[in-house]
Amino acid sequence: MQTGFKDLKSYGQNKVVYYADNGQMQYRWQVVGHDQYYFDASSGARYTGKRKIGNRWYSFNGNGTLNCFTARVLNWFFNRRGRLTYSMYGSRTGADGTADCSGSMVAALRGAGASRPAYTYNTESIHPYLKSNGYYLAREGRDGNYVPQYGDIVIWGKKGYSGGGGGHIMIMSSAGSDAKCISTCGYYWDKNPNSIYGARGKAVQEFNYKWYHGTHNCAYYYVYRPYDLRRS
Repeated sequence: MQTGFKDLKSYGQNKVVYYADNGQMQYRWQVVGHDQYYFDASSGARYTGKRKIGNRWYSFNGNGTLNCFTARVLNWFFNRRGRLTYSMYGSRTGADGTADCSGSMVAALRGAGASRPAYTYNTESIHPYLKSNGYYLAREGRDGNYVPQYGDIVIWGKKGYSGGGGGHIMIMSSAGSDAKCISTCGYYWDKNPNSIYGARGKAVQEFNYKWYHGTHNCAYYYVYRPYDLRRS
């Protein structure tokens, strides 16, 4: 059974297609790994370059990944795995090799094309910045019924109590009941219990969201969802 990406040139067809885990060829928009792809509605061929879908033009990279705002936010984190050390007392944005969760998110959003922030927000003050840059509050609460969607930005900690170490922020790198999230976190700490730093180079981590939320006592959450998941 075929699964994953398959170049069909050896079969006399000039196209790359994608087979899901059940062996079914995929069509139209799909999230594969940490990226969005489009596969022709008729042939299943993976799109690359500038392509018009419906009434809108999109830009795909040579490997078929969609060049979009959400991908740039995610890639900010993926490109810094193994390079940042957690701290709330340095630049917070990674500029000096240290970062915290909210400082990282501000830097990632700004790098993706968001508006210039007034300052480096924390989990308490970042809510309006998200709303002014293409996100809306899709859900909040403490229940376990949230089903993550790709590209969601989630803040833990009820407003008024999430400052300092009382909150956390992350972005969903996949979707569904087994979704993963990526963030800058202090999960791995320095061996010195009195240190203000996390373990060197281990700040950026991708975890299973449901498990990670459970380790934080199912904290109160706010889900900010992009109005347009595929905006350039």
